[in-house]
Parts: sequence; C-alpha cells; structure tokens
Amino acid sequence: VSSFMIGASIDAHPEVAREVVRRGHEGGGRGRAHAPQFHLPRAEETAFLRSGFESLRRATGVWPKGFNARGLQYGPNTLSILKELGLTYSIDDRSRDEPFIVPVDGGDFLLSPYMTHVNDLQFFQNSLQPLENYERVLRQEFETLYEEGARRRRMMSMPLHDFIAGRPSVSRTVEAFIAWAKQKPGVWFARRDEIAEWALASPLTPRVPG
Repeated sequence: VSSFMIGASIDAHPEVAREVVRRGHEGGGRGRAHAPQFHLPRAEETAFLRSGFESLRRATGVWPKGFNARGLQYGPNTLSILKELGLTYSIDDRSRDEPFIVPVDGGDFLLSPYMTHVNDLQFFQNSLQPLENYERVLRQEFETLYEEGARRRRMMSMPLHDFIAGRPSVSRTVEAFIAWAKQKPGVWFARRDEIAEWALASPLTPRVPG
C-alpha cells in the first residue's frame, strides 16, 4: 500500500504513521492540511508542502517520494516544487492507464495516474452504491486492463480511504477482489514508489510535453 498522509494528521497521531511504515507500506506525502494549495504563490506553496513532508519525516524517518494533492489539484508550480523538494512522482492525474514522464525544472518527473471511478469514496459516500457494484466494477476494470496488458503497459490503482474501505463490509470486498486478482499470472502488486522507480528507469515509459 502507498499511504498518503496529511501533515496535521501525522502530528496528531504519529504512532499511526509509524505503524504504516513499520509494516512495509509506503509513506507518501501530502500538504500541511487537507486543503488546496495549487493557487498559492510559489513560496507559500513550497512551505505548505514542505511542512507536511517534514511531519512525515519526524514521525517515521521517511521523506516522501510521491505526492497526492487534495482533489488531485496541482498548479503550474506544483510539479517543479515537488522535484525541488526531492520527490519523484505525483498521482494527481487521470489521463492515462499507465505512468508517464513529464519534464519539469530540474529534470524528469513521473505522473502515476489515479483512478477516480474505482475510488471507494465515489461509491459509498458520493453515490451510495451497493457493495456488489463495487466489486463488479473492480473486476471489470482489472479484466480489461489485464487483457490490454498483453499488448502494452497497463496499471490499475485502487484509491481507498481508511474511514470507508476500513469498514468491515467494504474491507471484505476489497480483500475478496485482491485474492481474486492474485490468481492471475504475471500481475505485479507494487507500491507507488516501486512503480515510479521502475517507470523512470525504463526507456519505454511514455514522455509527454510539460
């Protein structure tokens, strides 16, 4: 799992952040608060982001490699700020089914897309759909990408929130889907930082204009 943690939440519950990392999951970066930052002047946005990342390092000893903005909203300076702060990727994109590289000040930066349509928040808070619809969509999403993956790279992400997917009924559905998907040969279950490292090193990763 890649867990993107808000600075203020980490400061309030550092033991949770430490446990996430202790269990081998990725500690990902978010800002100081669950608030937008894309509209801020560059210096203010940098301070907002750095503060959240420093909270993660204080609690876990880890400086994040990846970032997730509130509402997937990044501005004209965000990616170059992240690069400047030592991060390698962001998940704030919905345009592709595979990671891709964009140029920023300082070099290459990876966008590792997010999949809003399989987001647990969409299903159980925004539209109140039944559990069987959620598992059906997860399976159909996987099956289509798996078939396409025979010809080109494909990635599926499952955006989960602890206050939704952590509920007993939803967690059983998530576990059932993962157990089913693990039966398929050749699938890599990876953290986002592992995907980013692999994609940035590969000459086959698509590059798009900034």
